[in-house]
Amino acid sequence: MRRLLALAVCLLSGAVLGADVAVLELAAPALDAAAPVPRVRLWYAESVPARAPAVIYFSGWPGTGIDNPGRVQALVDAGYVVATAQYPARLPTAAPGSERAVLAELRRPMDLSSPRALADSLARAELRVRTRTQDAARVLAALRRIADGRAGTALDGRINAERVGAIGYSLGGAVAAEACAAGLPLRAAVNIDGLHLGRAGAQGVSCPYLLISDGSPPPAEAQLDDPDPQTRNAARLAQREFARIDSGLGLKGGMHVVIEDVAHDDFASRDADARAPRLATRYAAAFLDLHLYGRPAALLERPGAPRVRLQPWPRVEAARSGASR
Repeated sequence: MRRLLALAVCLLSGAVLGADVAVLELAAPALDAAAPVPRVRLWYAESVPARAPAVIYFSGWPGTGIDNPGRVQALVDAGYVVATAQYPARLPTAAPGSERAVLAELRRPMDLSSPRALADSLARAELRVRTRTQDAARVLAALRRIADGRAGTALDGRINAERVGAIGYSLGGAVAAEACAAGLPLRAAVNIDGLHLGRAGAQGVSCPYLLISDGSPPPAEAQLDDPDPQTRNAARLAQREFARIDSGLGLKGGMHVVIEDVAHDDFASRDADARAPRLATRYAAAFLDLHLYGRPAALLERPGAPRVRLQPWPRVEAARSGASR
């Protein structure tokens, strides 16, 4: 029997995004039912242009919902088909109620209270990034089938599977970076204030890469040796992250945008007019426009707002030879 994408089509009534946004939900067989899969939905405007680029969006640590619907809406308005993944991942045959323990684990926060707790938290984060990178690969395969007109859906032939990017916030940003570092065929990746784990942290990101972060300074020596383990471990984790950023992570170009006077959690605000999400979305959209649509992006040439710094990635050879001295 011909393998088709089983997709349910419905028009949103403003519950998550705007009332003029359509959504296709990919059923488990479309994403490889032999493995647990998240809930994947494709959001798009009814007037989406032919051969539109697509963006895969990953939310933060738990991944149990869309952490910033306004950001997804902005990308849809800019002419993208946006794929979102919602966890927990599960098999279609999973028993009702079996998700409770999985949800509890997804929502269990990182613990920096001791060296052992920190190691456990980083191991959980690495596992999530690897697993969600595999999910990104499944979504890319589904997008290719839709682009080739083999899915029997309203989007058949309307997606350009050669122009796909990835974006995420916090852990979702780490997934976007890792998806490129792992060799997935992505044109660009945007990481909104996420750590660099896996290959991305060790080797860099092998596609045009935008990192957006808050203006937190590097940790002080006193913080690195603070008697409080939570403070000390957080400082040491931050120190590792600053070292990775300074090594030059954008192997194929891009930049680091630093937004001052905001905190990490501010980027997830659902207030579209709040400074952090508004600026992060503007810079992310401009970067994706440049690399997926080929549109000029003057915003990336000079700061478009006060207290914003643009730092193009250094030449990788120079940055890493300097780091080795």
